[in-house]
Amino acid sequence: MSTGGLLAETWVKGDHAEVETKWTDDNGRIDSALRYRPPEIDVTMTVYKFDLVFTNKHTDMGADCKTTKTVIGPWEWKLDYPQTDRVATVDRAIDYVAAMRDKSNDPVIKRNADRTIAALNRLSKRRCGSASAC
Repeated sequence: MSTGGLLAETWVKGDHAEVETKWTDDNGRIDSALRYRPPEIDVTMTVYKFDLVFTNKHTDMGADCKTTKTVIGPWEWKLDYPQTDRVATVDRAIDYVAAMRDKSNDPVIKRNADRTIAALNRLSKRRCGSASAC
């Protein structure tokens, strides 16, 4: 996705709120086998909504990446629940797919990744223009 839009607060009730982003272009999906799927329809606006909670409780991850503990810290707005979809710019998606390709020994994954990177590179050039520095 490319973020070119706005962030708007939908509602606030005490320590809970909902915000949404608008005018975000959906450029498709990348599945677990690193295959790129273009969007099903050409959309000029996509809305993503996020539920937030205002809290001073934070989860710290241990060095083993398994142990967690709750600590008290500064008050801030956080996502109220884990995200189910990951969202990235085209350039960050290219970086991710390249990193996952390089970690894999599976020739199918590597081939899918190469095709996906090629498709994302075409998207990036179309979005920014071939002479653009974006």
